[in-house]
Amino acid sequence: MRKLYVYIGRFQPFHNGHLSVLNRTASMMKKDDGLLVLVGSADRQDSFANPLPWRLRLDIVNGILKDLHSDNYMYATVINDSPYNYDQWVYYMQCVISEQMAYLTESGDTDDVPSPCLVGMDGIEKYAEMLGYPYVKMPETVSIHGTDVRNRAADG
Repeated sequence: MRKLYVYIGRFQPFHNGHLSVLNRTASMMKKDDGLLVLVGSADRQDSFANPLPWRLRLDIVNGILKDLHSDNYMYATVINDSPYNYDQWVYYMQCVISEQMAYLTESGDTDDVPSPCLVGMDGIEKYAEMLGYPYVKMPETVSIHGTDVRNRAADG
């Protein structure tokens, strides 16, 4: 069965931990699988937690996807937050993921619809439970987090 791997992150900033997840996802993809990267918090910026604008983060992710040199379908787009409204967030996520699944389905063949599968590290279980999708939790191979990077940058 074909899969659409979905990687959700804010990428504030993009770091080697994110790159590790993308590289490992690309290496486990089969011929007709796809990868969807959702760059979160598009409507939040100019704060310590979200210092980078969505356009820059999307451009960085697209550059990384291009550098993976994969023949598989890979697409990145942005998503907005829905603070304290998880039902709205889940609905929006399912719509975005369904659109990509439909795009990957050739000639309306319902037997060819890829199944979504989330990929990520810590926290992936929560998203998977909310969305009702299976997931692949990847072990942390690079001990770095966006908060650490932002703290170091703030400290100079």
